[in-house]
Amino acid sequence: MPRNQSPEGVASRNGSCAALATLFNVAGGAGVNLFTPVKVGEAASAIRVTVALSAPAILSVAISDGGTTFVDALNSGVAVPAGQIFTFVFAARRYSTQAGQTELTYSLQLSAAVQIHTLWMDEVQGGVL
Repeated sequence: MPRNQSPEGVASRNGSCAALATLFNVAGGAGVNLFTPVKVGEAASAIRVTVALSAPAILSVAISDGGTTFVDALNSGVAVPAGQIFTFVFAARRYSTQAGQTELTYSLQLSAAVQIHTLWMDEVQGGVL
């Protein structure tokens, strides 16, 4: 497990923002989850990702219900440039349907093996955005 990530995937909660993952100066593999998939809270929320990489790579979100996983690119599938900080925000839900039958998990993947300068993934609830 990468440094600074709690086993539950929620490192800390402060009001309506929760740190889900923190990576600093670690190697990121290509096409694999960068950290143990995490869950979000009960309320509708958003996930905010701030990232800086050592070399260009496409950053993607992996969303799974335990049986099916979709990996979809952020930034319109364009690589995040090296040495620049980018922030992405996307909607997140705890369950796959309104009836709440299946919990979803979230992780991030890279298109190339690069060094991650920083990667912060937060859950933001309510009107905090």
